[in-house]
Amino acid sequence: MLRITLVLTLLLTALPASAMTIGTLKELENSDRRDPAYKSYMLGLQRGIMYTDGVVEQRFGESLFCLPETMNFGSIDYAKMTLEEAERMGMGDDAVAEMVMIFALMTNFPCE
Repeated sequence: MLRITLVLTLLLTALPASAMTIGTLKELENSDRRDPAYKSYMLGLQRGIMYTDGVVEQRFGESLFCLPETMNFGSIDYAKMTLEEAERMGMGDDAVAEMVMIFALMTNFPCE
C-alpha cells in the first residue's frame, strides 16, 4: 500500500498540466534531438522526478527507484528508456510519457 501511495504522490507532483504522450516523444526522438525546447523539457522532467522522489523518500522512508551515484544520464537516454518501457508494457502512443518514465526508472533501477 505504501508503494502505491508513493507512486501516486510522485505522479501527482511530477506530471505537468499538459503531459507529453508517447507518440509525441517518438516524433521528437525521430526529429532534431538537439532542439533546445525538447532538451529543456526532458531535463526539467528528469529533475522534477528526481527531486520529487527525494521528497517522497524523506517523507515515507522509501524511494521508488535508486540510480547509481556514478550514473550521468542525458535527456536522450531517458527518452530511449521511456520508449522501451512503453513498448515492454504494451502502451499505445496515447500513454502519458511522464508516467511511463517513472515506471521505466522503477524497472531499470529498483532499490535493493
